Amino acid sequence: KDSKQLTVFFKGIAILLVILVHSHQKFDILPLFRAVPRFGQMGCQIFFVLSSFGLCHSFLKNQPNWLSHMKKRISKLLVGYWGAIIIYAIYHMLIAIVFEKDILSTINIPGVFINMLFLNGIIPIETINNNIVRGGWYVGTLVVLYAIFPILYNIYFADKNKIWRKYRMILFPLIILCITSTIVITMGLINPTFACKNNSFVYFSFINQLTPFSLGIVLFEFYNRKNVYKKTLLFSILSLVVSIILFYGNFKYSYVFCPTFVALSFVFLYKWFSNNQKIFNTINNSSNIIIRTILCFGKNSFSIYLTHSFIVFEFSQICLTLLRQVYRNDLLWYVVLLPIEYFLIYLVGSLYNKCISSIKIHHSKTN
Repeated sequence: KDSKQLTVFFKGIAILLVILVHSHQKFDILPLFRAVPRFGQMGCQIFFVLSSFGLCHSFLKNQPNWLSHMKKRISKLLVGYWGAIIIYAIYHMLIAIVFEKDILSTINIPGVFINMLFLNGIIPIETINNNIVRGGWYVGTLVVLYAIFPILYNIYFADKNKIWRKYRMILFPLIILCITSTIVITMGLINPTFACKNNSFVYFSFINQLTPFSLGIVLFEFYNRKNVYKKTLLFSILSLVVSIILFYGNFKYSYVFCPTFVALSFVFLYKWFSNNQKIFNTINNSSNIIIRTILCFGKNSFSIYLTHSFIVFEFSQICLTLLRQVYRNDLLWYVVLLPIEYFLIYLVGSLYNKCISSIKIHHSKTN
């Protein structure tokens, strides 16, 4: 089966979740009403799985050398991410001028250059990792995972022995999880600064996100197996329940293991969707407005990811300041503004995507 449309669909789901987690942060609402939106941050794990899943398709057709592989991957991120860096720098500069602050310290020039070199995923400074571009941690981490991917791919598909071929879908992520979780937990024990807390540098790091990324390779084999696994939906639900318990329980090592269970849940869900012929055909045919909307978000997911914070933070703050003068009930305004924000986010994101595409097309023609 052609997985392209299904992948775009789940990219749409993932970006809708990411928007959701940021959508409530400017609103003064009770923790109970924040609970569901908060879990939306796990949309990034879906992106990690889909990234390595897509790379497997590319490597199956033609496995490039490491340099060609990285050049191709970074070129796909370069225009969009550099553009976002420039936009955020201009925005911070304007804010500094309006509020009469020091422009140079506001822009953080060293941080800008580190992000432009895609090194923010390996330099353990939180103000550089995720503040130059809101959500920039994902790009920095993804580039490191791209660099590691050829090694992971060759290890996974190495024709070692029958036992490895038979059980690698279980052994491969399990071994990676054991190694990475040991490293992350040990880092926190040695230096509490590097404890894996939610939204910390270590949580965002490629080490902590390596298992979800590796599960994309597992999904590639799982998806292409002809066997119909009747209990995939059950396993997806069970994995999701475990991830919810870890996330909301906020145990000491919750954020070491939660991303893996979210990714595992998604792997089973993707397989179940592909096995269910009726659902698969419905998505492939884009047969209703909800699916078409999700697909539109999925097609523009990267540009939406880079630009959505201007709407959910700046736009919502301006609206709230005005609306609170009429009636002070943030929950009401959250419900009213959320669909408006999604609409504006799509418009801005799709426009930015067109700008990115036009620059890429112009660059390819000149070369």
